[in-house]
Amino acid sequence: MSAISEGDITDTYALLTSGNAEMLKSGKKTQEQYEIDQYEIDAIFGKNYRWEKWKMHSAKLAKSERLQRVKRLLEDMKPHTTREIVQAANVCAVNSIISELRLNGVNVDCRARSGERGVYEYQMVAA
Repeated sequence: MSAISEGDITDTYALLTSGNAEMLKSGKKTQEQYEIDQYEIDAIFGKNYRWEKWKMHSAKLAKSERLQRVKRLLEDMKPHTTREIVQAANVCAVNSIISELRLNGVNVDCRARSGERGVYEYQMVAA
């Protein structure tokens, strides 16, 4: 298996970006959907600096007890449901807190619990 070169990455980014633009021009996408998709493409390739208007604001982990409580709970590396996190860390909007933790460099996985509709689990994972 050969390594992926910087040129391969650049070519893939250009292909996705031009395809996204073509779908906008042809009317297959709205301007809003184009911008959302472009933001996602840029984020995957580490180029999200161009999309400041989409940037999520987050608390700094060092200054937020709310984020620290959830991080401490997840540090056991076991899965915890949304309800467990709400109750144990005394927080709400768990999905937003997880997003903020991710922006602070904490790796957290999310998945639907098998066999339980609408139940999600969050688990800290090693970097």
